[in-house]
Amino acid sequence: MATPKVFWSIQFTNGFKKSFAGLTELEQWRVRGFLRNIVHIKDPTKVYHHTACENCPPDFHLFGLSDDGLGNSGIEIQVWLHKKTQTAWFLKCRKATKPN
Repeated sequence: MATPKVFWSIQFTNGFKKSFAGLTELEQWRVRGFLRNIVHIKDPTKVYHHTACENCPPDFHLFGLSDDGLGNSGIEIQVWLHKKTQTAWFLKCRKATKPN
């Protein structure tokens, strides 16, 4: 079986590491799965539900994981997809806030 191509290298900020430590074991497992998969996807914004950051530089995205089926994501991950260096900078993650 061929080894999947790696499109992105991954870097973590201290903010991501700290916020990741605050998640439950199940949530951490889901985030780790996202990290394992995203490196093999040329354009993650075409595969994963995301929101572009309005007040941020280009290529900052908020990805939603663990959707409950009603469009409410259980975990949000802020990522800067630096296309010039093909590096995905993971900035922060948190439990998503549900709309009222």
